[in-house]
Amino acid sequence: MLELPPDVVKYYKAMRKDPERFARDILGIAPWSKQVEIMRSVLENRKTTVRSCNAAGKTATAAMIMNWFLPVFPDSVVITTAPTWRQVEHVLWSEAHKQYNRAKIPLGGNFWTTSWTMGPGWYALGLSTKEPDRFQGHHAAHILGIVDEASGVDPMIFEGLLSCLTSDEARLLYIGNPMTPSGVFYDSFQDPTFNKIHISAYDTPNLKEGRIVYPALISQAWIEDLKARLGPDYELSPEYQVRVMGEFPTYAENTVIPVDWVLLAIDREVEDDRSTCAVGIDPARFGDDETVIAVRYGQRIEPLKIMRRQDTVAVAKFAKSVIDEVHPQVVAIDGTGGLGAAIADTLRSWGYDYVVDMAVNGKAARDDRFYNKRAELWWNLREQFRTHDISIPDDDVLKSQLSYPRYKFDSKGRYQIEPKEEMKARGLASPDRAEAVMLASCAVGPFPSFVIPEYKRAEPYKPGTLGWILDNFVNKKKEETPWIC
Repeated sequence: MLELPPDVVKYYKAMRKDPERFARDILGIAPWSKQVEIMRSVLENRKTTVRSCNAAGKTATAAMIMNWFLPVFPDSVVITTAPTWRQVEHVLWSEAHKQYNRAKIPLGGNFWTTSWTMGPGWYALGLSTKEPDRFQGHHAAHILGIVDEASGVDPMIFEGLLSCLTSDEARLLYIGNPMTPSGVFYDSFQDPTFNKIHISAYDTPNLKEGRIVYPALISQAWIEDLKARLGPDYELSPEYQVRVMGEFPTYAENTVIPVDWVLLAIDREVEDDRSTCAVGIDPARFGDDETVIAVRYGQRIEPLKIMRRQDTVAVAKFAKSVIDEVHPQVVAIDGTGGLGAAIADTLRSWGYDYVVDMAVNGKAARDDRFYNKRAELWWNLREQFRTHDISIPDDDVLKSQLSYPRYKFDSKGRYQIEPKEEMKARGLASPDRAEAVMLASCAVGPFPSFVIPEYKRAEPYKPGTLGWILDNFVNKKKEETPWIC
């Protein structure tokens, strides 16, 4: 363990009241005004909560505060967390490690991947939200709790962390994008015991000065791209509210999948189950729409595969190449308009008898509740986002498309999803990527058995094919199967 020289210890003692100077002199970082405000708030207040736009230096600020707090307060403890282990290790602690290594004088101790030890009872830890018990039992006169990307953290974690902050000098920092208008992070902005800080994109130096001052911060060009993608009503978009304005979203009540649910699903930490695989295909022939193939392993959607402006045979060959690569248990294709049905027939003629034409505009299995199959499938997908049972890639187009559709009730009180034609009338592109994900998601579970239609043929099925699974599991009315809904 690295021992600090006496003169360094003396200097650090002087820095206890000046985290901004510490950042400048020791870490070699020139924090901008809102970062300074957060540092001072942590110094002066027991509890600080920060809602922020995208790319405002949130994580860098949290890392600076950790790197200041631990060395300057002997026998202190810092406990940090984030919604996923990836975010703990590869975002917050990765940034803290960079700052530690670049410090102009040694910060001391032993710095590992997600731990930093200065001495007995003097340490910092990065903890996973999957282990709430590990948040118990950490106590010190000077203790700091940091919750990064606080919107996505489980309430149990907050409870465990708060139980540690019993001393007079305890400090707590929540920081993140305000992605959902509910939960502990949202409630902190209604709590008078918290000092509250808000960061809009228009507070940042790059936008205030009209030039790139800090390359890592949000830029006007990025905002203009987002506006163009969202259309003329961009100010009403929850994504704009969250990512640009740093405000909790006010989404329409009839949005099928609220944008905050979508944002929380990006790279969500889920079990990587390679034994279960499904493919969803939303085909398009020529025109502006995309043929999109979504591959799902367990609860995780892989980066999407895209093809444009190709004929039926080319799309079938494209699908074949993906199927041969991933070896799915089921392939679900949108057969609307006949193109998908033709592709499904072609693939089955090549021996892929686990290919299913979903006929999304056809009759729903629960037609007492849903207007058509498409409404049924979208609602199934919505439930996976609502219950945090899905992880999606960080794909800007996909994120927008997932929150496009609205729902209404027909004359029979059934859910009806906004048709693609109505979305196009609102200036929105066809949600090809979202519907490929929808198709892949309906075919992996366990989920309600209404999703997959009956698919039979006269001759016996080969073991392991879709027909065999349906005959031996779903059609025998078992409550659940290992992978098929």
